[in-house]
Amino acid sequence: MVSWEMIPFAVVLMAVIAAGVTDVRSFRIPNFLTLPLAISGAVFHVVVHGPTGLQNSILGLLFGGLVLMLLYLTGGVGAGDVKLLAAVGAWLGVPTIVYVFVVAALAGSLYSFALLFAQGRLTSAVTTARVVLRQLVVVGRHLGSEERVESIVNQADSHKRLVPFAVMVGIGLIVVMVGVYLV
Repeated sequence: MVSWEMIPFAVVLMAVIAAGVTDVRSFRIPNFLTLPLAISGAVFHVVVHGPTGLQNSILGLLFGGLVLMLLYLTGGVGAGDVKLLAAVGAWLGVPTIVYVFVVAALAGSLYSFALLFAQGRLTSAVTTARVVLRQLVVVGRHLGSEERVESIVNQADSHKRLVPFAVMVGIGLIVVMVGVYLV
């Protein structure tokens, strides 16, 4: 028998798989996937849990969107990544979206490290990380970076330079699902 608590995970898993496929292929996550996902998450929770469910859904959406906004503003992730995590947050609410984000961020970091190691670019990556950290410190004054994700997507070596964050969100979702239902 399917419990009400499993429905959000099932819906999000299907959506994240679809987003992951498009993210790996084109480094784009379409709005026609993220917007209905966010709206349906809020509707589901208000129907099943009432005003408290709607509140949790909105908080999840806000956390999911805002946590990646700073990285988006500095050029570190694309707008689709922000909208996907917000939509996932609308379905999972708080604190589950926090756990998914933490695992996704760790998976993305490990993936990036492996890419850089395989390409022999660790030294330049450390320099880039220092620049990004300085950008984050002054983001209030100077938003953006010279090379945004959107410009890298169109380059021939984009698969060697970008992390398909939807895949990392999928990994985070699966790890959290296993932790919730099997542990």
